Amino acid sequence: MEPGLRNSKSAPQPSRLPDVVLPMIDTMIEMERITMRTSVAAAALLLAIVAVPCANAQTVGVAPPDEVFVPPPAPIDNARNVAAMNGVVDIRKIDFYDDAWHIEGRDVSGHHVSMTIDPRTYTIAHLERWD
Repeated sequence: MEPGLRNSKSAPQPSRLPDVVLPMIDTMIEMERITMRTSVAAAALLLAIVAVPCANAQTVGVAPPDEVFVPPPAPIDNARNVAAMNGVVDIRKIDFYDDAWHIEGRDVSGHHVSMTIDPRTYTIAHLERWD
């Protein structure tokens, strides 16, 4: 048989889909595209929401703010009590500098005492006694 000629016994050609079905298929394809776009947009939005806090946490080399919070010193009464509990009976001088209380005075036996007290823990950071 020559090309281009059909045998009368060959399989029948599928009929063309009605004009009503083709627009429905086009509508379904468009709906799938819209659904895909919506899914991609939702995923991108979720990723952006999650990535923003992580990006702020990973910044390196950012200078600290100009206003640095410095906690107030411990009350002077607490420093005086720590000195008294450690034998200082005559306090001559109490100063707060270098983030610590500095106390000078005398103990019961009359020896000079100089101590430095940490205001956060109320512990003695340095203690000297001399005559």
